[in-house]
Amino acid sequence: MLSGVNKLKKLSAILILMQITCSIKCLGQNTWFKYLAPFTASQSFYQRDTITSLGLLSVKGGKIYNTISFCDKDGNLIKVDSIKSLNIDSLAIGVNYAPREKYYSSIEGAGKFRFGMIYQVQTKFGLKQHSVILDYPNLDAVVKLNYDTFNTTLKYYDRINGIEYATIEWTKKIDKLSSTSNSIIYKIEKGIPKILISMPSQGVCASCHQYSMSIIKGDRTSSNLFTGYYDNWDYYGTPANWQYHVVKLDTSGKVLWDSRITGSDTFNTSGVVYFQGKNGNLYCVWSNLFYGPHMNPLNDSYTEQPNMNHSIWMAEIDHLSGKVLWRKSLKDSYKWYKLFSTSTFDYTTFLDVAVSDSMAVFVGKKQALLNNKPNTKIYPIVMAIDFNGIFQWYREFDFYPNDTGDDGFNPYSIIPVDSSYLLTGDYFTAGGQASNGISFQKGAILKLDKNGCFTEECDKYDNVNYHSVSDRRFRLYPNPANEYIIIDVPYLKLETKFYIYNQFSKLVKMGQLADKKIDVSDLKSGVYFISLDAGLGNGNCGIVIINH
Repeated sequence: MLSGVNKLKKLSAILILMQITCSIKCLGQNTWFKYLAPFTASQSFYQRDTITSLGLLSVKGGKIYNTISFCDKDGNLIKVDSIKSLNIDSLAIGVNYAPREKYYSSIEGAGKFRFGMIYQVQTKFGLKQHSVILDYPNLDAVVKLNYDTFNTTLKYYDRINGIEYATIEWTKKIDKLSSTSNSIIYKIEKGIPKILISMPSQGVCASCHQYSMSIIKGDRTSSNLFTGYYDNWDYYGTPANWQYHVVKLDTSGKVLWDSRITGSDTFNTSGVVYFQGKNGNLYCVWSNLFYGPHMNPLNDSYTEQPNMNHSIWMAEIDHLSGKVLWRKSLKDSYKWYKLFSTSTFDYTTFLDVAVSDSMAVFVGKKQALLNNKPNTKIYPIVMAIDFNGIFQWYREFDFYPNDTGDDGFNPYSIIPVDSSYLLTGDYFTAGGQASNGISFQKGAILKLDKNGCFTEECDKYDNVNYHSVSDRRFRLYPNPANEYIIIDVPYLKLETKFYIYNQFSKLVKMGQLADKKIDVSDLKSGVYFISLDAGLGNGNCGIVIINH
């Protein structure tokens, strides 16, 4: 019995090693999955064959410091700088960290850049957040972005058309239940921040119309700017029923138009990301994760209610007038790469977009509640749309599908590098429950190829009309297996074929999945990949351990 357990542990180790090895050089592709020293990684940028990533490092005593990691173009770590002390404020208490929202770096030249950071100070009013923009490598404070003694949180910082812009949000607590806030866009010239636009909350209350400015983009057709904000309906409950507005303004802060992308109150907008096409128009992508007030067909409630049938939406906005030209759901267009375990509920949000000469690639996350584990798991996803707003492809990734303690890879940003894509984020497991014996949270970088693939030929069936998401889920058990495995496929047909590959990608068995059961007694103990083809493409694939 002990020998069998040891053998199983060995096979599990082989599985993990195989997946890590695959991430370095997957089936001849230059794709990889690499960990960083810090426990988080928010944003990366690429400069002269060096990948620079900003993140956080935790040390003894509970202190958290901002870090800058440098890797070569293959993801190999070169060095990590930890910013442990700053002479920027006599009241700083040494707890420093970078914001997680979108871009916050501005590239100056080889090995030089500016970045935004939040730090804490002890004042007579209590512990407050302040924000600052620093030069690297000197770490000089270029601009302080503080507003009185309130919490001042840097949301965004970058350089557009040679001019630096930053967005901050400050909040002031009124009483135990209420606060007021303001969102400000700064235009920074010669190190001096000037208010470009200010959007205060409408009144003082717990849930009424809180504004939060988002990332600023430059207009490709002019010197104007685009930004956006979430407008929360005035109702009783938590502020998650938000509607998104795209705003066009000139460089003096004058609003040229304000466009609400839904145009109605029928659904909410979560995780809005947008890009500008070659025609100058804006293409917005979002999810309707929650019903609007009174819109839930099962419960007429003022408070937010999860939309179990939410979808990914897209809209095109005329860049001259702000008019929404069209909006549509992309639910029927998904080309799922895989969702190995059956999900009882999942939701999708997008976080960032990388724009090339021919298309835009969005990165997001699918957080799923799975039947085989008590906690949710995060799947990184990427989706491509061309400059005509036409859906191209969709991918999602699961690195340890059999590990019930795996909480997944949580992405934050995407950048194009040498005709490929880098996803930056965190990989983490659930508090010591990982079956592989590993428990940690680490900053990580995932490299995909030009087609968004991590494994070879993942784009083979991009032009096939797949079944809907609910029809494509399947279960594989027992795992580990001895004599047979059962594959529960909702859309099983007589012509469904199965293919089994060993860890060296060699086809070792194939046949028709007539009764959902496959005899594996003739296969040696080891780790195998399984894929299906029902005339719809073999998008469903899983990993099984055979242990005799």
